Amino acid sequence: MNLSILEHNEMVEIVYLAHNGTFTKRKIKISSWDEQYVFAYCFLRKQMRTFDKENILAAHPATLYH
Repeated sequence: MNLSILEHNEMVEIVYLAHNGTFTKRKIKISSWDEQYVFAYCFLRKQMRTFDKENILAAHPATLYH
């Protein structure tokens, strides 16, 4: 997943494949990332989470209203 177009502290909606095989749509606020992981606040889980880049299937800037 190429996140170079996304900024730190940006709200992003992602489709994520969890390690147990389930898909979730999440709204996150990116804190940082490295070669393998994205570190972000997850509004679904209401806590900081680590996302494996390989499991982020889609990402786009989040809209204010849903």
